[in-house]
Parts: sequence; C-alpha cells; structure tokens
Amino acid sequence: IFRWITSSQDRHSVALVCRIWNDVVAFESRSIVVRSRSLLPLLIRKFSRVSILDCTQCCDQLEDQDLEFAASNWRHLHTVFVGHLDVPQEVVTDEGLRRLGENSGKLQHVRLCCLPGVHDGGILSLFKSCTYLRKVELENCEGLTDKSLEALSSSRNLEELLLKGRFKFSPLGLAVIGKHLPRLLKVCFELGSLDVVPVLKSVAKGCPKMQEISLKVRNVDLAGLIECSNLTCLRVETDQRNPMDDVVIQIAKSNNNLQEIVFVNHFEPLNDDAVLGIVQNCRKLEKLHIEALRLTAAAIWCLIECKTLKHLSLDHFKSAGQGLAEIGLCGMELVEFSLRSGRGIRDVELQTLMLGNQKLQYLDLQCCHGPSAIGFSAISGCCNLLSLDLSFTDVDDVSLIAISNGTRQLRCLSLVKCEGIINIGVIARFTHLKSLNIDQCSFVSDIGLNVIAMSCSQLTDLSLAFTRITDRGLYHLTKCSCLRSLRIPYCRDVWGPGIIAIANTCSCFKYAVLGHRFKGTQICDDLKRQCCIVRLEMDDMALVPFTLDLHL
Repeated sequence: IFRWITSSQDRHSVALVCRIWNDVVAFESRSIVVRSRSLLPLLIRKFSRVSILDCTQCCDQLEDQDLEFAASNWRHLHTVFVGHLDVPQEVVTDEGLRRLGENSGKLQHVRLCCLPGVHDGGILSLFKSCTYLRKVELENCEGLTDKSLEALSSSRNLEELLLKGRFKFSPLGLAVIGKHLPRLLKVCFELGSLDVVPVLKSVAKGCPKMQEISLKVRNVDLAGLIECSNLTCLRVETDQRNPMDDVVIQIAKSNNNLQEIVFVNHFEPLNDDAVLGIVQNCRKLEKLHIEALRLTAAAIWCLIECKTLKHLSLDHFKSAGQGLAEIGLCGMELVEFSLRSGRGIRDVELQTLMLGNQKLQYLDLQCCHGPSAIGFSAISGCCNLLSLDLSFTDVDDVSLIAISNGTRQLRCLSLVKCEGIINIGVIARFTHLKSLNIDQCSFVSDIGLNVIAMSCSQLTDLSLAFTRITDRGLYHLTKCSCLRSLRIPYCRDVWGPGIIAIANTCSCFKYAVLGHRFKGTQICDDLKRQCCIVRLEMDDMALVPFTLDLHL
C-alpha cells in the first residue's frame, strides 16, 4: 500500500482514515499554511514541529495576538509570511511585529505584504530581535520610510532583499543598503518611478559578492553596475527611452560569469551589437530573454554560437526569411523558447525550429503571426513539452489534434481567443493538463466544460474570462477534485451558485477571480467562509464584443 502513497495529497488523505498515519504526518510536518485565523489553535495543537508559517492565504483579518500566539507556540520558526495583495492585513500593527520578533528570535526569512498598519517602529523592533535574518521581502507596505531601511541595514547577515510596490522610501534612503549590507547576494527592486541609481551604485561598491540583481522600474541608469564583477543573473524591465546597448555590453564584459540575462524595454530594445557583446563575453550564458524587435539574422547567427544557451526568448522578432530556421538546423536543443508577438514567421521556419529542438519543455508563441495550421502541427514533435501558449494565433482543431498526439505530458495550455478552434473536445485530448486558459473563446460552453471535467481530472487552475458559460457549466467542474483556482470575470450568465458548489466540493479550492458586480454579495461572503481568497476585477474591455480583434 505504502508504495502507492507518493503525493502530498494522497498522504494527507490516508491521514483522514488512519490515526497512526495521521500522527506521523503531523509529527513530520514542518510547513503550515493558515487559511483562517480561527484555525490557529487547532493547528498548534496538531502540528508541534512547524518551522515555516505561511499566512499569505489567510482570507480573514489577522490580529497582533495571532502572530504572538503562533510564534510563542512554534518556537522553531525560521520562516514567516504575512499578507497578500488581494487580502491586505489591515489589523496587524507594529505591536504584532514586535511580539513576533520577541518570540521568534531565530527567524531567517520574513515576507511582509500589504500591511497598512505597520510603520517604521514595527520593522525596527522585528529586525532588532531577529539577528539571524538572511532573506527579507517587503511589498506594498506604504507606511515604511527611510527609517525602516536604516533598521534593515543593521541585519548584517542579510543575503537576499526584495522591495516591491509602494513605500515612502527616498533615493538617498535606499543607498544605505549597499553601504551597510556587505553580505548581500541577491536584490530585487520593483519600485515604479523611484530613482534606484544611488542604490545600484552603493550595491556595486559595497556588496562585492553580489550575484543577482532584478529591476523593474520606469527609468534607470545601469552604468553603476559596471563595477560589479560576480553577477550571475541580471534582470531588467524598464521604460527607459535612451539606448542602453553600450552599458549592457560593458556589464557583460565585467561579469563574464553571467548565466541569465533578462532585458525588457519596449521603447529601446537591444540591437545586434548588444547581443554580440553578450554572447562573446558570457560564455556560461544559459538564459537570454530580450525584446528582439531590432534584431536581424546576424544576431540569430551569433546566438547559435552560444552552446550553453538553453532558455531563449526572442519576443517581437520580425523574420526576414530563414533566420529562425537556423536555430533548428544547428541543434541548440533548447529547453525553453518564446517568440511572443513574432511577425512574418513562416511555416518552414517553425517546422525546422521544432525539429531541431525536440527536447523543448516550455514554448510560448502567443500572438505569433505567420504560421498556419501546418506550422503549428510541427509542435507535435516535442514530446517533452510541459507548457504551451498559443493564445491569439491561427491554431485550429486539426493542428491541435496533431499537437495532442505528440505532447502527452503537457501540463499547461493557454488558448486565449483562438478563433480557429471550434470543438472544445480537442482540448480534452490533453488529459494531463493542470492549468488551462481559454479566455475569450467562443467555443466554450456548459456542455464543453463537462467534457473538460471528465477528461482533465488533474486540473488545478482554470481561466474562463469573457466566455458564455453559466452556473450549470460550473457545476460540471465539481468533478475536478484538484481544482485550486478559477478565473471567471465578466461571465454575464454566472450568478454564483456554481462557484459555491465548487468551493464546497473541491477541497483544494482556495482562489476565485470574479467580476466586480459580485462586490458585497452573499456569494463573496460564502466563499470567504470557505477560506477562499476572492479577487474582484473591473475590466476596461467589459463591453468589447467577442467578434472584435483586440490585437489589431
């Protein structure tokens, strides 16, 4: 019997019917996800050796005393997550963080998200008590100012830092990070329009072991990073309107151990020279993700010479002939490839590309224009494929059937607004799917959902936005016992009973995205009583007819 009990779900299912097995599972459990504060006493009594406390999925409001209660009973906590973007924890205050720190002095990893009641005092108390912190993640804590950064700089053992969203930080306040945290190895700054140049300069000078830098900001000057010499990963997403090719080349020269480069700039994408400089200097490069709008066949030839490259994204590439085919002919054996919004892609290019990279596991062709059903059918040769995105393409029933015959292990499939598909039954051929996105697809119907539910029993995440389904169709989805999340904003004929049935039947269900018209309704209240996180979307495209092409 025991050799069949392999998954976490199976182990916990057995625990429901076997007391001895239940005691073993409880004893060895180290990680706990709290979905309601009312469950804390029960969890503490049952699980005594918890070291990871995850409150990000808590659907009600935590209080300061809850953090103290958990920390004082689970004395071995080294990781704590509090808060979620869709459920701000508005009741947690500085006092709660102070009590958490006093009772969990051995914390090594803390993540705080959307805590409007937390200010500098709470952060100061937490960092003062937790001297072993190695990783800190702060997101949308709008009450934090430069004083919190000063308190953060006292954590001399800190190795990883993420700052994301809205704060009251200043550029000069951020600069203390590099001056006082010499052991930093990884940083991530997603700070909108805030000037990050001072902190980049301080990190480059004060953190000699820095390995990974991730930036998502409106404007940035990367010149300060030229002083870094040990980077293995650089990710940049910006709207900078000045060319950055030269500085990227300089960074590549001074960091020849770079293994991953992500550079996304819709206004000034990299040119051929930048790609040439990256490939020539970074001999260990494994992942390259760039906007390829300005690249030519010369850059493609250069990429072919990079024998270590396994993950390649050439979004917005405009083909002039045989360029992409060379990637297939040279046998790069890519694991991941993205050609989002590619233009002028011929069937023969896609066929050759697939033929030479049959070990592909992740393929993204969203909005890729040019290939016909003949070209898409070539994807069937990638028998190891796990994830496929064909949204907004001309894929049809015939090509999808061909793909299903070759990609038996496909786990994730996205077919948003694929107007060439008529029969939802072709999707049911992908029997191992866990994630499915069929937003804006006119072929989706209540009967079709029954076909999907019967064939794709392993589905965990499903998106049906802008479809004509009703509650009757949602009742069919109760057969998907593993379903965790459902996205159905602006489905006009859905009124709620169907999704309540899913929440009552599917024990794993915990996340629902609904239209804004459900705000304040009994449906939302019932879902929250089932410990489900509910997100309401107000979509600007709510009145766009199904027949209108949104990507002209």
